[in-house]
Amino acid sequence: MKILYWKFNDGYSWIPEILRKHIADDSEFEEELVGWHCWAYPDNNVDLQQWMKDNMISRYECDWRFNNGDPMFTVHIRSDEDATLFKLRWM
Repeated sequence: MKILYWKFNDGYSWIPEILRKHIADDSEFEEELVGWHCWAYPDNNVDLQQWMKDNMISRYECDWRFNNGDPMFTVHIRSDEDATLFKLRWM
């Protein structure tokens, strides 16, 4: 399994000045964005969705996608403990 773009999102997104209107702060907090994110490119015999269903305790998202025809999963894990387990297993 190849894991790319492993990063933590703190939930704040930057808002360009032209779109801010009367907002004093240049960032906006979104609870749903908080967590660890990555792209996972599976080997032929890996069922990542089943592994996550069996091992993840908290809420997560694991979506099957095609990146220009290249099959991959986009993964979003909200719990630090689950993110550690994922990282230990797959990275």
